[in-house]
Amino acid sequence: MGKKALQFGKRVLISLSIPLVLLLILFVFAGNSVSGSSVLLWLQLAIPPAILAWGVCFSLKVGMWDFSVGGVIFLAGIIGGNLAKAAGMEVWGVILLCPLCGALLGCITGSIFRWGKIPSIVASVGALLLYECATEFVFDGNGVMLSDKIYVIYTFPCNVIIGAAAFAIIYFIYNFTQFGYHVRAVGNGIQAAKMAGIQVDRVRWICFILGGMFAGLYAVMTLGSAGVMVPIKNMSSMSLVFDGIICVFIALALESQCNLIIGVYIGAFVAQIIKGGILAIGFPTMYQQCVIAVLLLIFMSANTEGRELLHRLRLRLGKAETI
Repeated sequence: MGKKALQFGKRVLISLSIPLVLLLILFVFAGNSVSGSSVLLWLQLAIPPAILAWGVCFSLKVGMWDFSVGGVIFLAGIIGGNLAKAAGMEVWGVILLCPLCGALLGCITGSIFRWGKIPSIVASVGALLLYECATEFVFDGNGVMLSDKIYVIYTFPCNVIIGAAAFAIIYFIYNFTQFGYHVRAVGNGIQAAKMAGIQVDRVRWICFILGGMFAGLYAVMTLGSAGVMVPIKNMSSMSLVFDGIICVFIALALESQCNLIIGVYIGAFVAQIIKGGILAIGFPTMYQQCVIAVLLLIFMSANTEGRELLHRLRLRLGKAETI
C-alpha cells in the first residue's frame, strides 16, 4: 500500500512539475507582479482552452487534424446565440444550443472526411472556409449581440461549474465507455484496431462530432466573456485551434504519468502561466504567440522523439532478453 502511495505521489509531482517550475520562476523574477490571486485567475482562464482541447484531443489521439473548430466556434456561437435570443432564454439557450449546433457542424465535417475519402487536414480546412463564409450570411451577417445577462456564464462560480461539468463528461467518455476504449485502441495502432473489429472510420467520425460539440461549448464561454460574436473570414479563426493543440501536446507528453484528460487541463494552465508571465515580466505581448508556437514545437518534438527513443529501447531490451 505504501509503495502504491509513493508511486502515485511521484506521478502527481512529475505531472505538476511544469506548472510548478514556471510559477517558481515567475515568483523569483516577477514577484511584485505575481500573487496567489494571479494563480487563481490563471486557473479560471485555463477553463475555455481546456474545453476546446478536450474536444480536439480525441481527433489528435486517433491521428487526425481538425482545423475546422475555429469556424465551428463562430458559426455555432452566432446561430446558437441568435436562436437563444429569439427564444427569450439567452443564458440557458446559449448553454444548450451552441454545443448542439457545434455537434451538428462537427457531424458535417466528419461526414466530408468519412464519405468523401478526403484527408482530415484537407476536409477540415475546407469545412473551416465554408463555416467562416456562412457566418457572413446567416442572420444577415450581423453576428450576434446578447444582453448583459450572458456575462454570468464567464463569472465565478458559473465558469468553474461549466468547466467541471465538461471535464466530468469527457473524462467519463474517454475512460469508461466503449467509444473511449476504441479511441485509445485506434491511437495505439490503426491496423491492430481494425484486426480487433473496431470500425476506425466510425470512431473518427464521432471524434469530429465531439470536437464540434466542445467547440460549441467554447463558443458559450466566448459569448459569456464578450457578449458578442461577429462574422469572420480569411481563415482568421484557424489560430484558435492551436490554443487547444498546445494543451493536448503537453498532455501527451505527460500521458505516462497522468490521465490524458487531466493532462489537458494542466497543459491549459501552463499556457495561461506563460501568457500571464509574459505580461508580468514586461515582455511585449506581440511575441506571446511566438512563445506559444515555440512551446508547441518543443512538445511536438518531445512527443515524437520520446516515443522513438522508447521504441528503440524496448527493441534493444527485447533483443537482450532473447540473447
